[in-house]
Amino acid sequence: MLFAFVTPEYDWEGAEEWNLKAWGLRGLEQFSLCGEEECSADAGGKAQPAKQTAVRQGSEKQSAVGQELLQRPMRYALMRAPVSNDIRVGEMWKLRMLDQLQTKMYECRTEQTEDGCRVISCLSLGAKVYQNICNIVLSVHVATDRRLRFVSEVSVGELHGPLPRFGIQIPLKREMERVDYYGYGPFESYIDKRRASYMGIFHAGKEELFVDYIRPQENSSHYGYEWVSVGGESLVCRVSSGQPFSFQVSEYELEELMEKTHSHELQKTDCTNLFIDYRQHGIGSESCCTTMLEKYRFAERKFRLCAQPRVCSLTGGNPVYTRPNQPDISESWDGASNDT
Repeated sequence: MLFAFVTPEYDWEGAEEWNLKAWGLRGLEQFSLCGEEECSADAGGKAQPAKQTAVRQGSEKQSAVGQELLQRPMRYALMRAPVSNDIRVGEMWKLRMLDQLQTKMYECRTEQTEDGCRVISCLSLGAKVYQNICNIVLSVHVATDRRLRFVSEVSVGELHGPLPRFGIQIPLKREMERVDYYGYGPFESYIDKRRASYMGIFHAGKEELFVDYIRPQENSSHYGYEWVSVGGESLVCRVSSGQPFSFQVSEYELEELMEKTHSHELQKTDCTNLFIDYRQHGIGSESCCTTMLEKYRFAERKFRLCAQPRVCSLTGGNPVYTRPNQPDISESWDGASNDT
């Protein structure tokens, strides 16, 4: 089994990033749980401790098609580069240290299912000197047919003000630069800024998606997507969901957009950043009034982010996608409504 959820083996409090190092699956039927001590079988069928197996397999960095997919570990994203309308609320986000959050892991366990296995982790996001911003139960379901499903059940603490966003940053290989998606396009779109866009299937290069504002800021997000794929010459990563979300593909890190004051100062990163957002706070923010309309504020305290990534190789030409018939994966849980 080449799937591994890699975490530090001893320093749980210092676990700053979580990652799926290997998306390739071989011999999933050999996976087993041995009482209280979790174990898995190696290629020869000999049981080994799960932690040792995860560390060994994770170092191989293989994907479902025998290629590396990630440039570096994935991470949660709660901060966005403040836009021109975010001057006051953006300072409040920084005072709450939303740009300095660390991931803390408290528990990680595995479960067998009828069609594969599930890795469940209990996490939190918080800064060093403040209480945790949110608690997360991350469930990664791995099916025998190589389907993956990420489910993050999020409970946000009592805060003064809305969150900028909640999503996952996936640093793909730099050569994966072609973007196909079904959602609001072709222009950037947000929950309160999408009148110039329309729903459809769009194709673009990652450089075309960048909006070159004079002062670097949040840009190029697309609202209401049902699926998005980012690919290169031989590899495509496609993410779909049963509920519409937002995505963003960028050549720049969040920190770069937040720290630089002129667009010509920006330095491109060594990867293609794919952001999968459950939601973003309205982009209009406080430019026209003291408070934003409630329906555009990201003030939810319990919600669920679900995503189904899939990796495939290109054997001939670019894939042609149609609107998918996705199942509804937004089943309710305590404190969350069915429509999230």
